[in-house]
Amino acid sequence: MEERKNIRQVFLDTETTGKKKEIDRIVEIALVEAIDGVPTGLFFHTLINPEGKAIPEDATKIHGITDADVADKPLFKEVAAEIVDFIRDAECLAYNIDFDAGFINMEMGKAGISENYWEVTGNNVDVLKIARAVFPGQRNSLDKVLERFNIDKTQRETEGHGALIDTQLMIQAYTELLKHYDVSKPDLESDIPRSPVRYLNLGNYVPLEISLTEEELTAHEKYLDKIQEKEKVTPLERKKVESDVPTSPTKRPSI
Repeated sequence: MEERKNIRQVFLDTETTGKKKEIDRIVEIALVEAIDGVPTGLFFHTLINPEGKAIPEDATKIHGITDADVADKPLFKEVAAEIVDFIRDAECLAYNIDFDAGFINMEMGKAGISENYWEVTGNNVDVLKIARAVFPGQRNSLDKVLERFNIDKTQRETEGHGALIDTQLMIQAYTELLKHYDVSKPDLESDIPRSPVRYLNLGNYVPLEISLTEEELTAHEKYLDKIQEKEKVTPLERKKVESDVPTSPTKRPSI
């Protein structure tokens, strides 16, 4: 695998009042600079006043940010230039990057910079897509990936999913994921422009041993039961298992 050197990266995360960029606003943003995945110690982090948009209780339960926390914080338009300057021409990485990109575009538009800001930055990488390639068919929330690599997420659990905490944990997850992923070739399925995160080179792929708990296996079986009952069809996963079982002793391969 071709080794990339001296690539300036910005890992980022946002927290918002909700999921819809058409009506919601950013309330926190964190940008952490790294070179080839190693943090340099330089970062930008601030809470954002959402200009009168109330933070719903459900959102507060996720990130821990309240209306009182952001009442005296800067508006996005007051820090937009700093964000642009920090990112510059860096390779930007986020977990489910479309979500963050959509909100950043919206805020940049309101700030009078560009509602297409994210598109012109060019080098964008979705760490979630890497996780899905390394763990196909698995649940790939950041929490699940952290658990698989035994990365300590105590602070995230006790203090909430803050943008800076999540960004720091994402960098650790990214570092582990790259040990199982080839980043040197184009991603034929990626719609992210000029992304260096590309398709799997199966020759270099190192499969991970995934162990499921009895509780997870039971839950999965119940899910398949629901599909089979509702759709009146056998899920592909079960079809494959059934097809692998010989129908008679005469069809068993000789040893």
